[in-house]
Amino acid sequence: MNFNTHKKANALINETSPYLLQHAYNPVNWQAYSEKAFLEAEANDKLVIISIGYSTCHWCHVMEHESFEDIEVASIMNEFYINIKVDREERPDIDAVYMQAVQLMTGRGGWPLNVIVLPDKRTIYGGTYFPKAKWMEILKNIHNIWENDRAQVYTYAENLLSGMHQTSLLLEVNKGNIDFEIALQKGIEADKKLHDHVNGGSDRAPKFPMPVNYMFRYNYANLYKDEALLKHVHKTLNFMALGGIYDQVGGGFFRYSTDAYWKVPHFEKMLYDNAQLLQLYAYAHKHSPQPEYARVCEGIYTWLISEMKAPNGGFYAALDADSEGIEGKFYIYTKIDLELALDNLISKAASIYEINAEGYWEDGNYIMLRSELNPNTQSGNHDYEQDLKEINTKLKAYRDKRVRPGTDTKIICSWNALLVCGLVEYYKCSLKPDVKKEAQELVEFLIQNLIKDSTIYRTPEAKIEGTLEDYALLCTACIDVATISSNPEKFLEKAKEILIWIEEKFDKESNGFFAMASKNTKDLLLPVYEVQDNVIASANALHSFNKVKLAHIFAERNWEEEVESQLIKILPSFSKYPEAYSKWADIGLLFTKGYTQTVLTGPEAEEQSLKEYISTSYLSDIFILSKESHIPLFENRFNANQNLKFTCYGHQCDLPESF
Repeated sequence: MNFNTHKKANALINETSPYLLQHAYNPVNWQAYSEKAFLEAEANDKLVIISIGYSTCHWCHVMEHESFEDIEVASIMNEFYINIKVDREERPDIDAVYMQAVQLMTGRGGWPLNVIVLPDKRTIYGGTYFPKAKWMEILKNIHNIWENDRAQVYTYAENLLSGMHQTSLLLEVNKGNIDFEIALQKGIEADKKLHDHVNGGSDRAPKFPMPVNYMFRYNYANLYKDEALLKHVHKTLNFMALGGIYDQVGGGFFRYSTDAYWKVPHFEKMLYDNAQLLQLYAYAHKHSPQPEYARVCEGIYTWLISEMKAPNGGFYAALDADSEGIEGKFYIYTKIDLELALDNLISKAASIYEINAEGYWEDGNYIMLRSELNPNTQSGNHDYEQDLKEINTKLKAYRDKRVRPGTDTKIICSWNALLVCGLVEYYKCSLKPDVKKEAQELVEFLIQNLIKDSTIYRTPEAKIEGTLEDYALLCTACIDVATISSNPEKFLEKAKEILIWIEEKFDKESNGFFAMASKNTKDLLLPVYEVQDNVIASANALHSFNKVKLAHIFAERNWEEEVESQLIKILPSFSKYPEAYSKWADIGLLFTKGYTQTVLTGPEAEEQSLKEYISTSYLSDIFILSKESHIPLFENRFNANQNLKFTCYGHQCDLPESF
């Protein structure tokens, strides 16, 4: 390996992304994504390498170490190409464009994502991780074709671009009316065929938590009294809580399980996963109280506050999987480690944790996981709880002396907005004042620091406009915080304002779905329309979910009708691909089972709300009215002297009740 030794910085030294800064001293002449870079490629008759990754991506680190830190590789890249580095978490829109290209070319995708494009941004080659020798061979071969057979290159680029245009909206459009309940039922029947009935989750490896799917499944199971589905949801939540995918010692979930048993995780921790899993476990605990769910919520919350909260009030993006160049080193223990950390508690630890063949990983190391069969796990046994707490305190103190994984210090709008939603749900099940305070302060931070001149930005640096996901999730966060605020009008008005911004700022496809990037984003090869859920719900679905809620709150019936027309087109796809359309199915539940709003007013309204949070039903929101309001849901309902409860199901309201 021929490493660079003089450590001369490239153009990435001027960036703020931790991922881009990681590459600032590579011998590759990296640039950030900009029109200037493509103009330079055109002026110099060079192809462009666009390499996309993120700071906690293990194989991104590997390829950097093998290739991008190597002078021999860098010399080829610098001589023949213009080289661009992209942080996919800063620019998910760029990532979506070229991920689509690579998936069309190869049938798969992932990170690092490496594409070779023309100066006009059309793709001619792409893939994911390449070992050094293969990468050098590709670079030389592509350059040779570029020099000697331009016609072939341009023909391929045009054909691929045509394919990308055709697949930019992956949706089989339904042109007739459908019965929403039947479509949901068909989707659930298809979904059940994917379940792992032994270990929970989907019947595959690796296993991803996918909280969007489980929020819908939980709602559907309870609203339609589907006991088999409800059992599957609880089994999945229990197995994840007991497995290695959950950091038993320090709290928080890792990215995914590499196996089918939730045992061996990929050890990175992402804010968006933990924000959604906090919401999911809190939601489940509120409706089906279990000590395991309460423990998970407390663990996620404590970890977030202690390790992920930035001094300015936002929350960081992620923790790396690696420390000292070894994945998971910070989190695993040898038997000697355990004896040193626990001393006389080692025998108790062995009765709680699988310090045996079940918990053994590799190279003498154990992953901390607990057994589902332990009778105390679900009983709330006091001795068990005390022992576990004492053991974890000692294990954490021992590992805290180690070299910590790196932190991606980006503060991303949509991920922080997801956390607002998780904190609101956790407050509703725990009624802890500090949790409520965190939720309110975080949404205020986002409103104050991520919005400038009616534009939502991806990060506080205000360099990159947010995507549809940023707009939609900040709107969701405002609606959710309104349900625990004594001034809901403020947050509901902001939510409505953001929703209108989306309608104005984002191009709408002929099918009624919005582009991922706003009209102001001029540097993309082509627009991308995403309607399928991933780990985070489809931004189009999030926007439509918000639209239905705000339609009821602000008496905008036309908004609800627009979403209904979308569902007619999209729910047949849920029947075939249920895991990709769960958020749309949740919207389907709003139409089949209704959205309930409760308004509490009077001198004891805030006190009454605490009782209502715990007993609240599915797909319902509670608002505390403490002053006169012009919002249609609140009009003529404020009463400073009498405790009144107003309940509306859909567009029909009951007579007020005293409490």
